This record gives sequence, structure tokens and C-alpha cells, in this order.
Amino acid sequence: MATKVTINGREYSYRYDFGSLLHYEQIIKKLESKTVITELVSSALMHYSCLMSGSKFELAMSYEEFLAEVTSQSTLDELNKAFEREYARWEDQSPLQEDNAESTAKKK
Repeated sequence: MATKVTINGREYSYRYDFGSLLHYEQIIKKLESKTVITELVSSALMHYSCLMSGSKFELAMSYEEFLAEVTSQSTLDELNKAFEREYARWEDQSPLQEDNAESTAKKK
């Protein structure tokens, strides 16, 4: 089940996955020479990348439009909670965790 976020009354899919990581990396590379990448900028870019990895978000709004749409702390809180849920989902599906758990169990 996809995580959903609401931005100014419109619902969007929000996915932390390989696609969002690639979007994030590509955007960072484009911006590095023009913008200082602070923690806040990095966070905004990750949220935008996760939205782009959802369903056809890039057709809905540009990065600048996205920034203009985040007009309240509650919207930012919703994005942060969506990221936490998606990151946990991503980690839960990681085969490394299963391998580590099996290794730990075998050592005991």
C-alpha cells in the first residue's frame, strides 16, 4: 500500500525507493554548483524525490512549485511522517536485515 500525503488539498503518492534515491542524486548533482546543500535543502529535495517516485508527480509541479506549496508546519510534519513510514518499509524489506538476523541467531 502506497503512502499518501496531502499538499494543499491534493493527495499524492509518496515512495522511498530506488527511484527516489536516483531522483535525489540527480537533483543534488544539478544544484551543487548553484546552491549550498544544507540539511533543510537536503530534506526538501528528498521529499520532492519521494513524491516524484510516486505516481506522475513530476507532471503535477516543479521543485519550486513544491516548495511554494509547503505553507505550514503541519504539511511539513506530514511529509516527515511519510518519509519515516516509507524508510521503515524500505528497511523492513532489506535482505541485509534478514541476513544479519540469521547470522546473529546462528552465533547464539
